[in-house]
Amino acid sequence: MATDRRLLPLSSGKDYTHELLFKEQEVTNTVGNVVSENSNNVFIVHGHNEQTKESSARFVEKLGLNAVILHEQPNEGKTIIEKLEKHTDAAYAVILFTPDDAGSSSSSPEDLQPRARQNVLVELGYMAAKLGRDRVCVLRKDNVEIPSDFLGVVYIDIDSAGAWRLELAKELKVSGLKIDLNQAM
Repeated sequence: MATDRRLLPLSSGKDYTHELLFKEQEVTNTVGNVVSENSNNVFIVHGHNEQTKESSARFVEKLGLNAVILHEQPNEGKTIIEKLEKHTDAAYAVILFTPDDAGSSSSSPEDLQPRARQNVLVELGYMAAKLGRDRVCVLRKDNVEIPSDFLGVVYIDIDSAGAWRLELAKELKVSGLKIDLNQAM
């Protein structure tokens, strides 16, 4: 019985073992694009608090990762959602809940609560759906209201002593990013 040599890719003598074992793993995102799990990109979602945005982005970079901030990326004539789709091929997302807005329920309009910007909430949902909740971390400044659909999910409070940095670094590390926790100090 003859064997068709075209059906035997290993018969050519090439060893595919290394390629199969060490090939970079890929994940398909919600848009159908392939996103590398080994990416060094951390997407930063923010509101109007420049100081919190800068300190979190510089900390991510200190850990040897690439902080991606949407408004720093070229527009290329795209809408905001198109820009978001293009630049969110990241391994992780850090969402900054800062007290930029105030809101209340219609039943008690006088009871204003500090809230994150609406774009932050939309982008939180987008990134959680795209990357998975285990690759998204919310950093909360002060007593910003957490959306009811997000209650029960762990978030990190930004404290004045800076303990949030070590907590964030641990989350990044456990998600599979290659960082040295010594850099978090």
